[in-house]
Amino acid sequence: MTKNDLEEVKKDLIEGKRIARNDHIYQVKDGQLQVLDENVQLKQNKQLDIEYRAKTFAQKSGSWHVTNEYWQQARKLVDLAYQYAELEGRQALNTTLIENGLVTIGDWDLVTLVKQGIASHL
Repeated sequence: MTKNDLEEVKKDLIEGKRIARNDHIYQVKDGQLQVLDENVQLKQNKQLDIEYRAKTFAQKSGSWHVTNEYWQQARKLVDLAYQYAELEGRQALNTTLIENGLVTIGDWDLVTLVKQGIASHL
């Protein structure tokens, strides 16, 4: 790690960002350095993604009630998005990026396009 890399990590930690290194996630909270297990964090992120998607499906149907069907649909989408990330050697999901006119489709957008039959992961 270079001096510039170290300064960047320090800056990110001071700003409250989480930094992944050596299968752990580091963050500064309330002035204390916290070390989180990456696998626990990944599991929590997946659960939050499932909950968010299930609630979104319910709201789109005009209801606040999240049915078992919405939970199942959300789990399938989340599992598929994480499978795409895993196929590319990642644990975390990518977001869609536009740089210099080039669009890199993120995992959530890819899942949506695949489900609509517009795209293929391959």
